[in-house]
Amino acid sequence: MIHNVKVHKTESKRLTDVHIAAAWESGSREYWYILSTEPTTLQTFWEYGLRFDIEENFLDDKSNGFDLESSRLRSAPAISRLCFVIALTTLFFNGSRTGGC
Repeated sequence: MIHNVKVHKTESKRLTDVHIAAAWESGSREYWYILSTEPTTLQTFWEYGLRFDIEENFLDDKSNGFDLESSRLRSAPAISRLCFVIALTTLFFNGSRTGGC
């Protein structure tokens, strides 16, 4: 963790008093670098990990696995029912990976 640093590519694009966190999990080839306006701690990595999970789920729902955009549904109740089915499916598959459901 490095706190209260200045980061800039050019003088007009300078960020001041930002905080940098860098880490990697032992045995992993994945590195995380976080630049934040809030002071960084180990908790920062946990919070960003949750954020990435949420973003991946939205991507799956929107255009990847479930391809919600291609449904061509225009009725709010129909979209609501489809989202309900997607949510149940997500819970089922996540539960089966962790031994639940």
